[in-house]
Amino acid sequence: MTKLTYTLDNSYKVVYEDLLNVLNNLKANDKEFYTPIYNRLAESQLQRQTLIKLSEKECKHRLIVEILKQVGLDESVLSRYPLEFSGGQQQRLGICRSVVLRPKLLIADEPISALDVSISSTSY
Repeated sequence: MTKLTYTLDNSYKVVYEDLLNVLNNLKANDKEFYTPIYNRLAESQLQRQTLIKLSEKECKHRLIVEILKQVGLDESVLSRYPLEFSGGQQQRLGICRSVVLRPKLLIADEPISALDVSISSTSY
């Protein structure tokens, strides 16, 4: 059975399809259907194997560098003193410090309002 139909009242109809048959039909029509999926899985596996080999310190460093890139800063800021940053860079660092903890909810008024227009339009 490829479809199971269930009627709720007279206004709704739920149709459950057999996912395996749907995927097989897609595969039959498109020979390259699974290629992007396999490529993504292989890429994820390679990244996972690379991260497993890293020490805790190296993992933390990579996380910090990744979040710095997300807020528009590069790795060179790690070796600078706080007074060497412009006001906008200080605001970005404030956002970075907040985001690195991966909070479920982040409420930011001052850091976002002080950023320049190009950055604040892509607020987090």
